[in-house]
Amino acid sequence: MPKKPLIFIISLVVLTGIIGFGPLLIPPTNPFYNIDPETAFISNSLEFLESGRIDYYGHPGTPVIILLAHLFSILKYPVEILGQNFVQWSLVHYREIFWISRAYFFLLFTIGNFILHFCVYKHFRSFLVNLFLFVILFLDPSFQEISTKVATEPLAFLLFSLWLISFLAYIKTQKTKALFCMALISGVLVADKLIYTPVAVASLLFTLKQKKLSVGIALFLLAFFTATLPTMRNYPKLASWLFNISTKSGIYGTGTPGLIDRKLFIQSASYWINTRPGFILLLLFVLIGVFRSGKERSWKLITITALLGFLFFMKYPAARYQSGTVLLLFTSAIYVFTHLSKHKQLLFLLLFSVPAFFYGSHDFQYKRGLVLKASNLQVFIDHLPPDEDIVWEYAEAEDFALIRARNDSGYFISPQLRVIKPHMWELVSQTLTDVRNNKDESFDISCLCWDGIVMQKSSYSIFISKQRDTNLFLTEHIPGTEMLYIKRNNL
Repeated sequence: MPKKPLIFIISLVVLTGIIGFGPLLIPPTNPFYNIDPETAFISNSLEFLESGRIDYYGHPGTPVIILLAHLFSILKYPVEILGQNFVQWSLVHYREIFWISRAYFFLLFTIGNFILHFCVYKHFRSFLVNLFLFVILFLDPSFQEISTKVATEPLAFLLFSLWLISFLAYIKTQKTKALFCMALISGVLVADKLIYTPVAVASLLFTLKQKKLSVGIALFLLAFFTATLPTMRNYPKLASWLFNISTKSGIYGTGTPGLIDRKLFIQSASYWINTRPGFILLLLFVLIGVFRSGKERSWKLITITALLGFLFFMKYPAARYQSGTVLLLFTSAIYVFTHLSKHKQLLFLLLFSVPAFFYGSHDFQYKRGLVLKASNLQVFIDHLPPDEDIVWEYAEAEDFALIRARNDSGYFISPQLRVIKPHMWELVSQTLTDVRNNKDESFDISCLCWDGIVMQKSSYSIFISKQRDTNLFLTEHIPGTEMLYIKRNNL
């Protein structure tokens, strides 16, 4: 590639990276601004590294856990040379483990972003197309969020960029070898997270078009089962859960039989229309543009698959569940953009730049707000007496991240956690009266001798309503957060 396009692409990727990681670079900062699903992947990676077993199968997320385990193996050997238990060392240095994990997944995201821009430029040979791609990525509500998440999405972004290379190669050459690469990559994508199923469906439809469906399915299954092999003993549970989410109308496999609940659909539609009208405009831009072009059936197939997937995943009223369909729609948007005259390209680039700038600024400030709240909470906790026994409701903090890691790993880390933090009490959010300890034992909070409770403000009224003597408690607002600290009134 010539030097000028390469510099342009690197500039776009670096700018995206600054916007994505920027909220964490401004002091004060804290890596625990978001702990779900980070704790699940980090704790299961530690378990996989130590035992070769993975309990987690929900996304399934296996490729992420394996990648993290390989990263941790680099740290493990020097730690064990010093005669320390690596799991226990990781829990003591959990903040550093979180920072390293976030940086690692940010690197995967950045590599994926570079490959995405590289292959788009190589195929279309236009600075304007790459600039358009840069702009529309910020129309996705989850784009800035996923850049620093320890989750499935950063890896999926990288995998999709590889899938796009194969897809564009197929468009150019019509060779089945590119289709087989698409089927293989989509198998790993679905193993990473089930929401990328539309990418797999599109891949298999292309193999059907070329009368190679059986080979495409075989390659997809080979990639999927290879990528999820460490969770083999949970295949029956995964199959059952997959059946439920596919055949029941509610979220996470709940509700009545059916594809989608009407109320959930309306709720999701309202979210996209009210908070991301710029994305809805892009969706109309894609649909009108693709179906006005009569010849390119491949792009119509991509668009229809993405649209149907988008409608199906509307049962989940959160943008991150649309990551797979959104990437397909962005691919179609690029195709439509390339078929416009230069004057129209500039017009639509300007049109979408306005909401993209607004959303990008909003999402940056929102993430920065989460980091600041987590930092304020940690400052408050650090100033408490070190021997104070604290009960935790859900909170974006290091101690509660350890509690979540304990739960998410099937209590694999409990023996080590009992050594470094023997009193890790969790207030069960569903009841606000039950407390769970390091041994997965639950009992009423009245049976526990505690010093303080870290609680969400929204839970306080329910908690107090369940207490016999409210005079036993002193409540303090934790500055700069949405949390309270409840102390026993010992007077």
